[in-house]
Amino acid sequence: MRNVFVATSLADATLIQDLLAVNGIESQTVEKLRGNIGTPYSEVWVIDAADGERALGLIKALHAESENGQPWNCPACGESNATAFGLCWQCGRERTPDRG
Repeated sequence: MRNVFVATSLADATLIQDLLAVNGIESQTVEKLRGNIGTPYSEVWVIDAADGERALGLIKALHAESENGQPWNCPACGESNATAFGLCWQCGRERTPDRG
């Protein structure tokens, strides 16, 4: 196993775990507490350490796209969505290749 991502929230860790799953990389999320007051955070671990570099590349690409890309509008409901989302957060429709 190999740790590939540390998230400040379980939601962020789940997003990364879903990204890896879609790309055929098995992973698990481990929730932990940090510091004296027990601030929660989550780690994403790939099950097969050999998938580690590929996983890191996918995560890096997601963050680069998220930081540099433009939001896209859902063709079904018109809602604006962040570049990193492959599905509309409002209605769940899949992003089409010509959007964003």
